[in-house]
Amino acid sequence: MTQWSMSFEPQALSEIARFYGFGVYLSAEVQTALKQGGGTLVDAAVANTWSTFKNPSGKLAGTIGLLVDSPFEVQAAVGSLYGHRREYSFKGPDSLGRYFPNDPAAYYLTHAMNDNQQAVLIDVETAAERALGRLVSG
Repeated sequence: MTQWSMSFEPQALSEIARFYGFGVYLSAEVQTALKQGGGTLVDAAVANTWSTFKNPSGKLAGTIGLLVDSPFEVQAAVGSLYGHRREYSFKGPDSLGRYFPNDPAAYYLTHAMNDNQQAVLIDVETAAERALGRLVSG
């Protein structure tokens, strides 16, 4: 399975939890923004398969989905066995004995992340600021 994830680093969570207001990141508003951001990345990755692959069939695109692992992490995951090779390239025989002299990288996930990272981060930050504002004023 090939996947991209967006999360708070587990090693840092104990330190972050000491900050006043960290609970804001666990608010429903922030969790919704995180899920929406993951959905944006999934939609972009699916669109990239159609625009980037030479002969798209939709099989790989149909395996790209959102996984919510915890309140801190969502993943744009690819369930296809060949998702990794389409992202990073492949040379040589596959498991069926077919030989690929050069199956170039398509970077459908990387481009989805790079093209949407700033907008997703702004949405999550905005949700956190709203939730923190309620915490401080309430």
